[in-house]
Amino acid sequence: MKKTVCVLLAVVLLASLGVTAFAAEDQTEVMDDMGMTVTFPAEYAALLGYIESYPYGAVAHDPDVFYMPVYYFAVPADIIAKALNGEALTEEESAKIDAGRGELCEVYVTNDVDALLAEVDEGVDLEEMGLTDFGTADGYTFLYLPVRDEDYLSSIDADYAAEFAALQESYLAALQKADLRAPVDPLKGLVGQVFRFETTDLDGNKVTSEDLFARNEITMINYWGTWCGPCRGELAELGDIHRSLQKKGCGIIGIVQDATADDQDTLDKAKGLLKENGVDYPNIVPCDEMGNILNDVAGYPTSFFVDKTGKILCMPIDGAAVDEYEKTVLNLLEGKETTFVDKPEAKENGMKCYRVLVYDTNGNPIKGVAIQFCSDEMCSMGKTDAEGIARFDMDEGTEYTVHVFKVPEGYAKDSGEYVTQKVYSDVTLFLEPAA
Repeated sequence: MKKTVCVLLAVVLLASLGVTAFAAEDQTEVMDDMGMTVTFPAEYAALLGYIESYPYGAVAHDPDVFYMPVYYFAVPADIIAKALNGEALTEEESAKIDAGRGELCEVYVTNDVDALLAEVDEGVDLEEMGLTDFGTADGYTFLYLPVRDEDYLSSIDADYAAEFAALQESYLAALQKADLRAPVDPLKGLVGQVFRFETTDLDGNKVTSEDLFARNEITMINYWGTWCGPCRGELAELGDIHRSLQKKGCGIIGIVQDATADDQDTLDKAKGLLKENGVDYPNIVPCDEMGNILNDVAGYPTSFFVDKTGKILCMPIDGAAVDEYEKTVLNLLEGKETTFVDKPEAKENGMKCYRVLVYDTNGNPIKGVAIQFCSDEMCSMGKTDAEGIARFDMDEGTEYTVHVFKVPEGYAKDSGEYVTQKVYSDVTLFLEPAA
């Protein structure tokens, strides 16, 4: 159940997340998006390796699930220090960081423990694995799960492996003393806020939010970066969606995350990508006035939906979800509530199985959808349960294809082909009502 913006490169994780190095004294860390304030012992400043917690925050809603993995790096301190300071690393140093990273534990916060546990493959004894309830607050339960990857432990020196084991105990001890409260989902708090700004487009022309939004009944704001593969990958389809929406009095604008008025190289790169993909909607440079909204974005791309005044009308969509953008705009035009937050983009889930999750366009689970789940050699069949979930116990290492084989009465057939990640992941689908 890990967010799309999971850690892809250990070097990037260390160098770019604004991690605070442990001091030679007890250190308190406030994690509002996990509902915890945790005090870590001074000994963490003198570790042989390095420990880092990465609170993703909200990864599911209704019921709510908040998620935080904790990583251990079996890497010499001087290399870690270079990465944290943003210094250039040699290929050898980068390889050591990548090879030395292992997952120490996972922390979950949920308002429905049974629903969370149901997402784990049957037959897995979580208590035997060390799942620990370390507290409750404001209707939420806080859970700790140690991770023991024998292949990883055997690949690192014995001193690092011993420290890894000790840290699993001490990290839990710190959590058991933490101050707990209801976690905060920043994206939920954005609904109803208003985008207001004055900035420039990629050619340096002045633009205002009032002018941009007044053109459309509803505007989709696509916040993307030239460095972001999923962002680039959906540009051509976004151009088509924009042209379709214009016929309905709506449209798209883009905000280029890494563009600045004085960085001509990035401006040219962005313009080249837009031209190459046939994108003809406005793209603009971010500005300080957008910070109250964009600072809460954790994944790229993220798309917002606003009215003529710039008011955010529903939960943003975080991640590339081309099948959902136009549906969301049309639902909003018709005054329908748009509540779903999961997208049909495959997401690593941290479970021991692949899952296909099927919902209607309002985010309600659909039971009894027959799913065909195929590798190049064979196909398996499964049906969604009352939670809209079909589970497949297949080996990792393959990108499986997913097809909807049969839908219950009242729903339109989905003829799409979807692809999993090579690791255990979720594919989320939304079925339209029958015509």
